[in-house]
Amino acid sequence: MTSSLRASILPSYLLLCLLLGGSSVPNWQNLLLQLLAVPLIFWAVAAKAPLKTTSWGRELIVILCLLLLLIAIQLIPLPPEFWTRFPGRESVARSYELMRQPLPWLPLSLVPYETLTSAMWLLPPAAVLLTTVRLGTDRPVLLAWVLLGVTIAAVLLGTLQIGGGTKWYFYEFTNFGGLTGFFANTNHMATLLLVTVPFVAAMYARKLISKNSLQKSWALTVLVAVASVFVITCLIMINSLAGIALLLPVVGASLIMILQRRRSAPSWVWLLIAAVGVASTALVLSPWSGNDLTQTGSATYQVTRYHGWRRTLTAAADFAPLGSGVGTFVNVYPRYEDPTQVEMTYMNHAHNEYLQIALETGVPGLLLLAMFFRWWTRRTFSVWRDSERDVFAQAATITTAAILVHSVVDYPLRTTAVSAVFALCCGLMATERGRTRKRAVENDPVRLLDPSQVHRHSG
Repeated sequence: MTSSLRASILPSYLLLCLLLGGSSVPNWQNLLLQLLAVPLIFWAVAAKAPLKTTSWGRELIVILCLLLLLIAIQLIPLPPEFWTRFPGRESVARSYELMRQPLPWLPLSLVPYETLTSAMWLLPPAAVLLTTVRLGTDRPVLLAWVLLGVTIAAVLLGTLQIGGGTKWYFYEFTNFGGLTGFFANTNHMATLLLVTVPFVAAMYARKLISKNSLQKSWALTVLVAVASVFVITCLIMINSLAGIALLLPVVGASLIMILQRRRSAPSWVWLLIAAVGVASTALVLSPWSGNDLTQTGSATYQVTRYHGWRRTLTAAADFAPLGSGVGTFVNVYPRYEDPTQVEMTYMNHAHNEYLQIALETGVPGLLLLAMFFRWWTRRTFSVWRDSERDVFAQAATITTAAILVHSVVDYPLRTTAVSAVFALCCGLMATERGRTRKRAVENDPVRLLDPSQVHRHSG
C-alpha cells in the first residue's frame, strides 16, 4: 500500500461518517458505516504500526476493551437463580409467572438485541480511534480540512432546507424548518459548528509556528477570519441554547491556542475561560432562556428534560448497581411515565448522556466513565503544558471538552458523525506526532545519513 493511499483512508472514512452519520436511529447509512468499520478495525489492529503506541494510547485502548467486555457480560445468559436476584427484574419474573411458564435463562440486559445493536454503533468510532492510535496520522491538517469542508457544505445545505421545504432534509424524523445540514437534529448540527472552530484555529496556529511566507500567512488569515465568522453566525442562527452557551468558551480557548507563545498560558486565563463558561451555562439554564428544564411550565409537558432527567434518575436507582442493559432506555423509560398523560411523541434518549449511562450500565459503566475522565484530564494538562506544541492535540482537547459538556443536556455522541469526531480527537490527544517522529529519526542511522530524509521526517 502506497503512503498516499494509506494516508487517505482515515480522512475518507471520516468524510463518510460526517456525511452519512447524522442520525441516532438505525438506518442504511449507519449500517453502511458500521460495515465499512470492520475492515478498518482489522487493518488498524493487524497492520504493522510505523511508530510505537504511546502509553496514553494503550490506556485508551484498554478503556475501549473494558467497555466491549461490559457489553459482552450483559449478553451472557444466566440461570433464573441469578438474574432474578438483580434489581429491576421483578416485573420480568412476574410476567413469566402470569403466563405460567418456567423462568428461562436470561442475560443482564433486558433487551439483548438492543444491546447488540448498540455494540454495533461502537464500530465506527472504534475504527477511527484504533486507526489514529495504532497507525497515527502525519496529516492532521487534512482531517481539519475535511471537517471544515463538510461544515461549510452542511451550512449551505441548511440554507436550502430553511427556504426550500422538506425535500432538502435527509431524514424522515428531523427538525423540519431548522438548519440541520447532514444531521437530523439542529443541536447536533450546532455541535459540528462548535468543534470546527478549534480546528480552524489550529490550522492558523500551525502556519504561525511554521513561519511560512507572508503571502500564505495573509491568505490563511483571511480564510480563518471568514470561516470563523461564518461558523459563529450560523451557530447563532440555529439558536441551539447549548451551542450558544459553549460558543464563548470554545472561541476563547481557541484564541489562547493561537496567541500562545510560551509553554503554558497563565492560570488566570483558564480561570477566566471557566468563569465565562459557567456564566453562559447559567444563563442558558435560567428559567427565562426558554429551555425545557427550568422554565415555567416544563413540568406541564411530559416530553421535556425536566421529566426526562427525573425519571431516568429514578430508573437508574431502581436498576442499580448493574443497570438495565446498553441500549434499553427506550424500553425501560415508559415504565416511569404517567399512563394518563402519554403523548404522541416519546423520549428516545435521556438528553443527558451521563444519566443514560447510569441507567443502562450501572456502577460498572460509571467506573469506566470515571476512568476515561481521569485519562482525559491528565492528558489535557499534559498537552497544554508540553514544551513541543501540538496545536491539533490542543484543538482536540477543546473539541472533546465541548462535546462532553454538550452531552449533559443532549446526546451528540449517539450520532456516528459526532462520535467519529470525538474518537478522532481522543486519538490525536493520545499520539505524540512531533516528538515521537523526531525520536524515531534520531534512532535510525540510515535516515541520519541523508539530510533530506531527516528534514522531511522531523518537520
